Amino acid sequence: MFQGNQPEGAFMKAVATPGGTGAIRHVVYNYLEEGQKVLIPDWLWEPYCTIADENQRGVETYKMFDKDYRFNYSSIEQKAGELLEQQDNLVTIFNTPAHNPTGYSMSVEDWKKIVEIYKGFAKNKNKKIVLLVDIAYIDYAGPAEKTREFFKLFSGLPGNILVAIAFSMSKSFLVYGMRSGALIGLTSSKEAAEEFFRVNSHSNRGNWSNGSRGAQQLLVDVMKNPDLKLKTDTERNRHMELIMNRADIFIKEAGEVGLTILPYYAGFFITVPAKDPRAITDRLAESNIFAVPMEKGVRFAICAVPTQLISGLATKTKEAFGE
Repeated sequence: MFQGNQPEGAFMKAVATPGGTGAIRHVVYNYLEEGQKVLIPDWLWEPYCTIADENQRGVETYKMFDKDYRFNYSSIEQKAGELLEQQDNLVTIFNTPAHNPTGYSMSVEDWKKIVEIYKGFAKNKNKKIVLLVDIAYIDYAGPAEKTREFFKLFSGLPGNILVAIAFSMSKSFLVYGMRSGALIGLTSSKEAAEEFFRVNSHSNRGNWSNGSRGAQQLLVDVMKNPDLKLKTDTERNRHMELIMNRADIFIKEAGEVGLTILPYYAGFFITVPAKDPRAITDRLAESNIFAVPMEKGVRFAICAVPTQLISGLATKTKEAFGE
């Protein structure tokens, strides 16, 4: 999991969940009271809102990027501070690396600033703070030892900060539809770690009894067999390289035709900001190009588009803007 980047001095517990989605559900339900809000980015995977709504929680959004499309620490700090004035529990979701829908990956420097911000909030011992890191696409974001470097920054955190990691086993082990994952808790408090395990194990039993046994057995078999592990890593890396090649083609062409895209580093999706996303996707559909309209942009699933069809996509998208 950590590939040599384990935080020092942290107590660690984990529970299996039906995909990363199950892990996110548990954190939203167990670490917020009814009516409280979870802090999420404005560029987001929409089921975050669905999970909150299903569990009678609300959402508050921070601006993920500033006007120059740089990661927006100040918006996170402002929104987190406002929520902590209203509620004693704070859950903030960070979807990284290979963020859905933008493809942005937080750097180690990004994480250093975020950790310092939340350490400041944690000085009020009456507040309980959870950093929920959704790493669904981490194994498609680059070399494992590099994509996991930020985990070391979770060493020596205040006892009232819990880092919760939502891991998608079914993505990382190439069994996408089998719905298996894990919720991993990191904390400097032994009591908080033990509570984490009890509470989330209880939620497992009360919601779905157990996860997919077949997927969990697959994980065990692969990790115990070096040959299977090598074959799995090789196949996954081949898919990752395929997606990155497609992204390179799209990004290069976007630069040539002057199409603005959100910062992309890795992942399944690329997003183009737009004032009228629906109009753009309707125009693209006339050319048999089917993208997803979002609130503030258009999402392209480059994971699903054959490489030979990527060329020309950025040009047609630029034309759809009528510019």
